[in-house]
Amino acid sequence: MADTANHGQIRALTGIRGIAATAVVLYHLDLGQRNAGILQHILHHAYLAVDLFFVLSGFVMALTYSSMFLAGGGAGSYWKFLNHRIARIYPLYLVICILCFISNSVEHGAPDVSLPLFGEIAANLAMVQAWGVAESINGDAWSISTEWLAYLIFPALIWLTLRRGNRQAVIAGILCIGLLAALAFAPDFVLWRDPQVRQGPLDRADPFSLAPMLRCLCEFILGLLTYRVAASAKMLKAAQSLSLPIFLALLVLLAIPGADLSIVLLMPALVLALSTDRGPLARAIGGPVTLMLGNFSYAIYLLHPLIIWPGAAILDHRLAAAGLAHAAAMTVVAVLFLTIGFAALAYYFIERPARRALRRMRRAAPALAASGGPDLARRA
Repeated sequence: MADTANHGQIRALTGIRGIAATAVVLYHLDLGQRNAGILQHILHHAYLAVDLFFVLSGFVMALTYSSMFLAGGGAGSYWKFLNHRIARIYPLYLVICILCFISNSVEHGAPDVSLPLFGEIAANLAMVQAWGVAESINGDAWSISTEWLAYLIFPALIWLTLRRGNRQAVIAGILCIGLLAALAFAPDFVLWRDPQVRQGPLDRADPFSLAPMLRCLCEFILGLLTYRVAASAKMLKAAQSLSLPIFLALLVLLAIPGADLSIVLLMPALVLALSTDRGPLARAIGGPVTLMLGNFSYAIYLLHPLIIWPGAAILDHRLAAAGLAHAAAMTVVAVLFLTIGFAALAYYFIERPARRALRRMRRAAPALAASGGPDLARRA
């Protein structure tokens, strides 16, 4: 596996995350409705980028934090882990929630101040809305909510996937695959209130059902199990040698209608192959542009709804009204540039500074407690 101690990240995995975030933006631009044939099928499958996020997250969380728990870490390790995750995801999440609430209020007029509204806001601020509680103020934040659940039970998931024997790990993997198949093929009325909004078999994001949580946890566990497989040098070498065929197989499946479950089940193999950070494919996916997108990916994912709705429709209409050729393509390019530009600002001026500030506060807390609190006399 790549040495993350020296480089701070596995470039290929960061790059593929950037590609996935960009795919989500293209998906929400409804490009699948504007194209036909193979391209249409590929774009309709872009919603599965969220599933790749879940698999990637399980793998990276295991790579980064599993040693804390495998070494017998107790409550201290657990709180340290949660503090790290809160510092990583919450500051920008909170800012975007506030912006989305303001945007929705402006678009629909003053909100009805009622207990249901306060409950929805509270659920979103606590990141528990997709646990069958409420709609997400930022529609795409349902995935952040479900992943927060995975973080909260992370020690149990580590015990299930990494501390138990191979037999238990295999059983866990089979159960996850079985549950994903159930999600894909279960009748709509069982797991979804409005089947017309689904774009594929695994497009399960209804916050008032168990489907989003099952979707996230199953794929997060598959990511953890991928990390377990990565402990085998032989498996890593085999995955690296097969990285290009795995990638090409994924591209073929993306062009096949109804191949959604097969695409997701091939994602752990791709993550395993890229985790070595070696070979032509890993170098291509971990190039400067995709690496940049990967660093901005969280901001891209959270910010893009604010830019697309209703910005894309307004821009598309005005460009078309001006008689410009290829107005739709120009809208796509403009939205991508705006999204990446604002994501860069959010990354450098919100994400990184807030993360550093929260971690400084966490490191300062034990010293402050040991000293008996702040020296008020000195401050006076």
